[in-house]
Amino acid sequence: MSSYNQRERKWILLRLAVQENLVPGETFAEKLRNMENYGFEGVEISYGQCPQKMEEAKQTLPSSKIRFSTVCGTPSGLLGPDRKTRAQTMQGVKDLLKMCAELDGVGVICAPIFGGTTDNRSLPVDRDAYDRLMEKLAEKT
Repeated sequence: MSSYNQRERKWILLRLAVQENLVPGETFAEKLRNMENYGFEGVEISYGQCPQKMEEAKQTLPSSKIRFSTVCGTPSGLLGPDRKTRAQTMQGVKDLLKMCAELDGVGVICAPIFGGTTDNRSLPVDRDAYDRLMEKLAEKT
């Protein structure tokens, strides 16, 4: 699939990926075959399933046309008010990035907070906090 980039005035290739848990199949290998048949080129693994799926993914992806794309989602709490929760979530994101790298993935899809903050911080404050967290994460991974 391709799309036209008007700013750069050129066509770009779009690769479609799908979340592994949305594809029918009893095993990861069967799901990969179904993804190929449906026309997908990449697979996303949900963060909650990532540790359990790693070995199977390492074994089956090399013999498939499907490539690992991303880890989908992260534990919540990255911008929460509790320092301990933020630290645990940050460590969880680091672990997911390491798993992603082992599978030659692009990265982790990360929504830092769902449904707004519980302590009524403003959006600019949240953006600044998120930027600082991502800078720390980039330094350590």
